[in-house]
Amino acid sequence: MSNETTRQQSFSRRAFVLGGSMAAVGTALIARMTWLAIFEGEQYRLASE
Repeated sequence: MSNETTRQQSFSRRAFVLGGSMAAVGTALIARMTWLAIFEGEQYRLASE
């Protein structure tokens, strides 16, 4: 295997891991915002009055 092929595979692997990590963090943030808005929204509405 050539050095260029190894470098390309290494870059692709890092890009995939980084993209997957960003997707996981984004999904976690969306899930948390949904949880707060739907399931705990009334509690925060009452506390703000």
